[in-house]
Amino acid sequence: VIPDKILVLTYMDSAARNIRDRIKESCTNLVQFPYISTIHGLGLSIIREEDHCTRLGLDADFQICDDSARYKILTNLYNF
Repeated sequence: VIPDKILVLTYMDSAARNIRDRIKESCTNLVQFPYISTIHGLGLSIIREEDHCTRLGLDADFQICDDSARYKILTNLYNF
């Protein structure tokens, strides 16, 4: 099987890193690696490719709001 034809999806970043590290350790002469990502990372890359941002009404430089960014925004809005 050609490695770049393999898709590995995980839920957490740590699991994706773990799998990537294990593949690197066990396949030292591997030139191409499978696509390893979280489910959210895959969704983000699909949205960013081609012109999907515009089709969805998003700016090309949109950002994902994680928990810490969301907390900062809410804190600023409500002066907690």
